[in-house]
Amino acid sequence: MSLNRSQMTLLISGLGSVGFSALFAALSLGVKNIIAVDLVDSRLEQAKSFGASHVINARNGDPVAEVMKITQDAGVRYAIECTGAPKACRAAFLYWRSRHDGSDRGVDLAHGNRIYGVPFPHSIHCRLC
Repeated sequence: MSLNRSQMTLLISGLGSVGFSALFAALSLGVKNIIAVDLVDSRLEQAKSFGASHVINARNGDPVAEVMKITQDAGVRYAIECTGAPKACRAAFLYWRSRHDGSDRGVDLAHGNRIYGVPFPHSIHCRLC
């Protein structure tokens, strides 16, 4: 699959130094649709000022539902989880848009301008986190 960065939707969960690095890298690569999720309003405000298209405070309601609302129930194609918190890791799987018939989700590995999908069956999602 070819990588079209201007059309992709990327979610970044956790806006510490790693999350902001992911945000800056995505912006420098031309990603336009970036959803940033964190628990701290000041970090979300910074992310928005730097170029995140949407920000979500995970303390205020259901962040997965909010992502689905933003993406019109499509979910995101790419999620970068930067907190290491088990709850955030599990949510990262839920943010992903399902592939094919929705029976599998997975990790995409990027190499140059190519994307290679590695599916995970639902039965091991939470064990990975």
